[in-house]
This record gives sequence, C-alpha cells and structure tokens, in this order.
Amino acid sequence: MHFAMADGLQPCDSWAVGFVKDLSDDSKGSSPGQVMLSYLDLPGLWTGWGFQIVRSGERYLLRTVQFRRAMRGGTIELRPHVFGPNPVQPDPLVRTASISRNLAERLRAVAIAEIAQADQANARMGLDGEGFYFYADGKCAWTWSPDPGTRPERLADIFQDLKTQALLPTRLVQLFWERRVIARLNHYTGSAAMPLYQYLIIAAFGIGIVAVGALPLLIAWIVTLIPKRLHRKRRFVVVSGALSYGFTCFFGLILLPFVLIGSGVAAQLDVDGHSALAFTLDFIVKYAVLALLGVGVMFAVIVPIYLRREWRLASMSSIASGEGA
Repeated sequence: MHFAMADGLQPCDSWAVGFVKDLSDDSKGSSPGQVMLSYLDLPGLWTGWGFQIVRSGERYLLRTVQFRRAMRGGTIELRPHVFGPNPVQPDPLVRTASISRNLAERLRAVAIAEIAQADQANARMGLDGEGFYFYADGKCAWTWSPDPGTRPERLADIFQDLKTQALLPTRLVQLFWERRVIARLNHYTGSAAMPLYQYLIIAAFGIGIVAVGALPLLIAWIVTLIPKRLHRKRRFVVVSGALSYGFTCFFGLILLPFVLIGSGVAAQLDVDGHSALAFTLDFIVKYAVLALLGVGVMFAVIVPIYLRREWRLASMSSIASGEGA
C-alpha cells in the first residue's frame, strides 16, 4: 500500500504524541533544562534513535538517544501461553554534546513551522519503512518514509546530520560540522547565503586539517635540520612520512570495526547482561577518533627521530669500515 507523494508532515496519533512526549520528559542521563525540540527516527526493522535539544541556562545541549531494542519489536511470554510485546525497554545509550544557540533556535523554529502546517492529507503508510517524528512547543507531527526531494525527506536528512554531531570528538570539530548543517538548513529555508567571513573560517579550518595531515613530513623535515648533516634528506623525509602514515593507518584499521559496529554490539551486550563489556566497548567507540589522532602525532614524532638515529649509526659504521679497509 502506498499513497501519492506527500510534501508535508501529518499530525501524530495519540500513541505517537504520548511516546515522543515521554522522550522529552525522560530524565535518564539528561541534563536539567528546558527541552526545546525532540526528534525520533523509528525504522521498521532496526532499533530507533532520537535527540533532544535542551536549553540549560545560557548553554544549548544536543542529547542523542540510541535505543537498545526495536520499539515495536521484542515479543515475550507475558504469562503461560500468552505472548505480547516486551514492555521493558533497556536504558538507551545517551550522548550529550554542545550546540550553538543559533542552530538550536533555528531548528526549533523550522520544526514548529512544519508541525503547524501538518495535514492529514499527507498521511501515507506501507508494510515497512521508517517513521520520523517531530515534537516542539507541545505539538507533534510525523512522516513515513518520505519520497526523495520532498520537504519531509530533506528535513529528516538535515536532522540525521545531528546524530553525527554528537559522535564528533571535540567542540572545534563539532563547530565545523555545524557549518554543514547550517548550510543545508539555509538551503531548506531559502535563507541568505553564508557570509564571506564564514567561508574564510572554514577555509582556515581546512588548512589546519591539511597541516595536521602533513605533520609527519613536517617533523621529518625539521629533524633533518639538526646539526651533523644527514645525507639524502629528501629520501629521509619521504621514508619517515610513509612509515608514520603506515603505522597510523594500521592502528586505524584496528579501530575501524569498533567505530562501524561498536555501538550496536555494545547495546546487545548490555541487553544480554554483559554491562561491563558494553561499557568498555562504548568507551572505545566514543574516544576512537581521539586515540587515532594521538597515535598519529606519536608516530609523527617517534619515527623520524628513530630513523635518524639508525641512519646515523649505519653511516658511521660504513665510514668506519671504509677507514679500516
């Protein structure tokens, strides 16, 4: 079953209103403050997730919630020979990150405007799919698997970016990601283009990323400037950089499975009663990027220093052999 393309949201039914409102009132792991906006993404066949934007004094927080079991799934035996949905939902995985006031208020305003225009004529449903729920100012609206290019699809795609926001390791990186969200939001609302100074900030940040990426080569070049001249400096810089990148990439490959599937596995471990393992795995996932950056800097420093020492000893041995001959 599939209805015609809808370019707007539909009002929530009583179940959805109660469920999304309950998320906004949930106190588990949340920071005290006013919930400005709630959002839920509930796939038909996978565990769902959502977020709240919370105002706490002058701070604005993004609180993401990853559920550990499908909200509509999980059948159990309620009593002998009587089965029904599992009423117990394990505590979700919660992450909290900062968000700028400008972005928080604009997202709330867009959500309120779209909810106000919700129309039952936009109702559509199918055998499976994905539901996106928006809750703000005490009102709720949602859409089911919107068609590509429609306003609900574009809005849900923008909100999806905020899931990535909470996973980024530092506020500096999060601010850079926010520029992407704001640019997409500007396009969605038809707002003015981004001013020149913001482009310059992004360009400077991009140059900084390149500089960090070139750190092994830079440090290797600096090492060649140490007194007692090193022969074949260009070769030394290239070899040092290649080894530093190689060791870092090897460490990154080790972390890759944790980053890709770690959160899901941690959730399942917790549901199965292995809380300690789940906490450890979730900790690794959360700080994997910072660990990779730290390892990259470490190899960038250690490798050229070690190589210079080894090449110097090899050179001295070669000279000593020549003199002995």
